[in-house]
Amino acid sequence: MIYKKIFLCVCVLFFTGCFGSNPDSEEELIEIPSKSLKINFQRNNSAPTIVLDLDNTLCVSSSDTFSNDHKKWLKEKFPNVFSCCIEETYEEKTINWTYFFFPYYGEMILTLLSWGWNVDFFSAGLEKRNKVVIEKFLKDLLGKHSTEGEKAYELLINGGYFKIYSRHHMAGYEKYPNNPNYWKKDLTIIAEDISNIILVDDKKCIVVEDQKPFIEMSTIAAEIFLKYIEKPNFSFEKTLTNAEIESPLNNAVYILGILTNCRTIMLYQEISLRKALSKALGKKGNMNAAIKKGNEMIKETLDVLTNSKIKFFEEKFIEIVEEKLVDKNKEEDEEYEKKRNKEREEMNILFKEIMKDDAKSSLKKNEKESVCHLLFCKGCIIL
Repeated sequence: MIYKKIFLCVCVLFFTGCFGSNPDSEEELIEIPSKSLKINFQRNNSAPTIVLDLDNTLCVSSSDTFSNDHKKWLKEKFPNVFSCCIEETYEEKTINWTYFFFPYYGEMILTLLSWGWNVDFFSAGLEKRNKVVIEKFLKDLLGKHSTEGEKAYELLINGGYFKIYSRHHMAGYEKYPNNPNYWKKDLTIIAEDISNIILVDDKKCIVVEDQKPFIEMSTIAAEIFLKYIEKPNFSFEKTLTNAEIESPLNNAVYILGILTNCRTIMLYQEISLRKALSKALGKKGNMNAAIKKGNEMIKETLDVLTNSKIKFFEEKFIEIVEEKLVDKNKEEDEEYEKKRNKEREEMNILFKEIMKDDAKSSLKKNEKESVCHLLFCKGCIIL
């Protein structure tokens, strides 16, 4: 019986198509969305939350002055690296800093928000600096897909997204303001229950012991990459391959790959994000597999973002849609959308029947996970 249900799942997926096109019509030509990333404007505080570090995780920064030729080389060599410049004042001395954000963090963040998850930031830097740098990054991200990127940013901020925690929020800072060795990023500042909140950081020493696991980035890799972009001809003590020098370029896809696995585990086993992360990190060959999975997810998001625009729906949510020209009039299009939503609801019910009650099911665990993954990839499971 269970295999009959799986067969039905697959048939519905491939013959009706969750993202399929409408039947052709010779009537008026209009633009309709074929894929989308929907983001609610109001934050759900009980949803899984990813807390991102800034320095050496999202980006690296340099106070060097770059010539025009050097800037041209950077743009050609790393076209997906977003850079921004800000002025910082230390002891009455102003320094210009250039921040280089590793690729695909923006697409990763949009993907997480479309899942209904939250993204916050926690950096040991000063609040003034953190707010300026993160705001520039987020506005650039949203501005790529709409002439109303500023509006989208303000609505998301007003809805409670993108909270920024800084040096003065760190546990131990008040008691030891001049000794960072005692500072910790205590996630209980975000919520009392942190079972669905995890940290992404490059420093193990700042993680509160009972708040592990966390997703760890490499400080050394980030520093090597920074040295390379500052001085491309720099001679490292150890001979490094291009893959080693440029490894931080995979940070975002690695994180998204891990979180995609967490999402599947959470749905299948009905456990918290923290417990799911323990399982996801515990698998052998984890890094390469996570990077591969993250790249797949990023590609899906990029497919939507290409030739896309941000749509606003009564200021309740935004939707980033990939526009395609399809022969279909508006009435038939709305009818098709109702039909598609009904099919997706039926798929959800069928999925839950398949996944419940492990003891009675004859379906093997790995087969069950395959069905779960298939439905996720096809967009049929609505959390």
